[in-house]
Amino acid sequence: MKSTLSSVRQSRISEIFDAVRRAPQFTHNGDDTFFEVYRDRAPSSNTRRNRFKWSELTPILQRVARYLSPRIARNDPTLKSFDMVFREVHDIASYTQPYHVDIVRSPAKGVIVNQVIYYVDTPRYSNGRQANVNNSGPLLLFSNKRHRRVNPSKGTRLNFDPFTTVHATGQKPSNAPPVNRKMIILLLYRYPTGNENTTNVNRQLYAPQRFNRLGRVVTGTKINNSESRMSSISENMLSRMFSGLKVRSRTRRPRVSKTQIALMRARGLRV
Repeated sequence: MKSTLSSVRQSRISEIFDAVRRAPQFTHNGDDTFFEVYRDRAPSSNTRRNRFKWSELTPILQRVARYLSPRIARNDPTLKSFDMVFREVHDIASYTQPYHVDIVRSPAKGVIVNQVIYYVDTPRYSNGRQANVNNSGPLLLFSNKRHRRVNPSKGTRLNFDPFTTVHATGQKPSNAPPVNRKMIILLLYRYPTGNENTTNVNRQLYAPQRFNRLGRVVTGTKINNSESRMSSISENMLSRMFSGLKVRSRTRRPRVSKTQIALMRARGLRV
């Protein structure tokens, strides 16, 4: 589901994003500032991590989480934890992925149920000029037999299930200049139900190359196929998902002159 935040909330999140990325009290890992938030007690760790109990999360981070996720805003009791990533990329060329789904679960976090992607700003070149949409690394989504292409733009929020929605990131053309991108990613986890398996799993299951080729035709976006050989999504599953997808052929019928049509009809041919 795609939506746009109000200008007031966009401005507040932008200020918070810059403050968090500069804050010395948080651990930063290159392009990412990663937070783990748990409803119950946060697990201990031998390394310094940005881990918080839900009720002890700093006010500015609480505000961002509530703005971006309605489930967090209403304190959904089925949610066990969430991850929040403040990502500031100085060249999106290294952030491309073929079509895949995510399977993530653990005894501490729970089972992944929802992903939110929010674009803090429209991607820009290093000189500050707004990047062309074809160079901005669009997000490609496939669910309910429908392909969607979302061009990153300031204030845009996307909300989807990363297990049932096949998703990818389009490639930036190799001859395009470096493109900067600021975004926030939320991963929400629910409590397991019944005897649901909660052993540690963190995997991306890749779609076959033919699916990436189909996505390229429909969205007009180049997709990195290098990892598709690792596919673990069954062909039957994908066939069911896009069996109803109608792709219009771009092949045009050759032009036929009126004289040629008259000759064909005279010979009894159907035109």
